[in-house]
Amino acid sequence: MKRRFIALAGALLLTACPLTGCGNSDSSSLNMTEDDMPYGATLIKNTEFSVPLQYDRRFIEDALAEKLGHYYHALQENDAEEFSAVLFPLYHDYELETVYEGKYTDADVVKNTHDAMESLHGGEFDFALLDITEMVTKQGVSEDYDALYLMLDQLAEDSGQEPVTKELQAFYELTIDRYFCDKGAGIHGETDSLIEGERLFALKYKDTWYLIYT
Repeated sequence: MKRRFIALAGALLLTACPLTGCGNSDSSSLNMTEDDMPYGATLIKNTEFSVPLQYDRRFIEDALAEKLGHYYHALQENDAEEFSAVLFPLYHDYELETVYEGKYTDADVVKNTHDAMESLHGGEFDFALLDITEMVTKQGVSEDYDALYLMLDQLAEDSGQEPVTKELQAFYELTIDRYFCDKGAGIHGETDSLIEGERLFALKYKDTWYLIYT
């Protein structure tokens, strides 16, 4: 059965409840502004980037959305060069050298990931939509967020560099649902397959956005 995207309608319903008194007669909720609403209250679907993205426009600026588009487009098209271009070099070097012990290149990582998604979809695929469903923006909410945040400074120290957090302007943990369609189908509003809950980290460092996959 085709899955239709209802996240936007659901978010609008949820945000309408405080404004209309759904189950709550507290008049203070009438004073809630858009800026007070949590992530997911003002979702948009944007097809201007390399792949279609759905996100809360208040939290995801165009430069970050563009990097996310390139990241997933690289996995879709099995493009190692596009993939590595959006990653945070300090962490990416650590991952290749220490985590993978130098056994894998970017081309290997991209191909393995691409092939796994192709197998799960059941054939050649495009991303019908990347839905950014959740976002962590501060310490004390996610253990993984906290650990990686601290780790970046340790990696910088080990490399003889200034602390990353000294020039860090934003740091996000994103949860992303990946919707697939058959290659070339051009579907942006429905899909036959879905992989939920991928986590990806994004940081704005010295005015440039980078991504970290784990």
